[in-house]
Amino acid sequence: MALPYILQPKKDKTSQLLEIASQDPYFAELIHDLVDFGYEIKFPFFGQVGLYVPHSISTEHLDTPEKQQAFANGFVQSLANENAPKAKFRLCASLGANVNAHTFLHEIMHFYQDMLGLYLIPLLEQGVYPAHLDLQSFVNAFLFCEAWAQTEAICASWRLKEKGINGPWLGAMASADWRDLAKQYEGDQDATAIFNAWYDGKHRGFYEKHAGMVYVSITDSYERNAPKASKDEIGEALRKLELPMLLIKIPKKKMPHYLKNLDWTDKRYTAITNKHVELTIKNQKDMFRECNNTDIQDIKIGTPPYLWNRLRGAG
Repeated sequence: MALPYILQPKKDKTSQLLEIASQDPYFAELIHDLVDFGYEIKFPFFGQVGLYVPHSISTEHLDTPEKQQAFANGFVQSLANENAPKAKFRLCASLGANVNAHTFLHEIMHFYQDMLGLYLIPLLEQGVYPAHLDLQSFVNAFLFCEAWAQTEAICASWRLKEKGINGPWLGAMASADWRDLAKQYEGDQDATAIFNAWYDGKHRGFYEKHAGMVYVSITDSYERNAPKASKDEIGEALRKLELPMLLIKIPKKKMPHYLKNLDWTDKRYTAITNKHVELTIKNQKDMFRECNNTDIQDIKIGTPPYLWNRLRGAG
C-alpha cells in the first residue's frame, strides 16, 4: 500500500513533480534546464503554499571579489561545484499532491524568469552601490512576473488535464488564491483575460506589499555593501523600467501569444493599490526626485543572459 503523500520521502515527492511538469511541452524544456542548473526542493509540513528563492540574490557563497567577478563574467568553472547557485523551492506538504503540483508549475516559472534576469537584481560588487530599479519599477516587474507565472500555471494545468493528468488542475481548483482564475479559464480559455484578471484580483495588494519588503531587504544589502554611498550616488543609481523592456528578455519561441499584444498604457499594470507601498514610493521620489533614467542595461544582473544561454548550449 502506498504511503499517504505527506509521509512519502522527499525524493518521491520530487520525482512526481518533475514527471508531471515534464508532460507539458512548454514546461518540459524548463525542467530539463532546471535539472541541468541544479535544484533543491523542500517540503515543510507547514508554511507558505509555495516559494522560489531567486538564485540571483542567493550569492552567499560568492564571498570574495574574485568569485563575484567570475560569476558576473559567466566563468563559473563548474555548475556542480560548492559555490554554484541552486534553484531553491519550498512547497507545503500538508496541502497535498495536487496543490503542490499546480504550485510547482508556478514556481518553475519564477526560476525561468530569474534565469532570464527579469527581476533585474544586481550582483553586488564589493564596495559599490549598484545601479538598480526604483521601487515603483521593482513592484511593476515583480507583479508582471507573478501574473505571468500564474497564467502559465493555469494554462499548463488545463493542458495536462486534457491529457488525463488531473492533479495540477485539481490543485488549481482547490486553491483559495487561484480557483477563481481557474474557473474563468475553464469557461473562456482566454489566457489574456486571465493575465489581466490577475491584476484585478484580491491578492494584488499582498504582492505589492511583498515586493516592497523584498526591495527594502535588497537595497539594505546595497547600503551595507557600500556604506559610504551618498544620497546623490544612491539617487543616480536608480533606474526606471518601461515594462515592455521585459519582453525583450524572453526568447521568441517561449513568448506566450498573450504577452505580445498587451496594451501597456493600461494603468492596471502600474497602479499601486497598497497604501503603505504607495507612500513608500512617494517618499523615495521625494528623497531622490522622480527617476527618469531608463538605462536598465546598466544593471549588472546576478544571472547574466549568457550564463543561461551557455546552459542551453551545454545540452
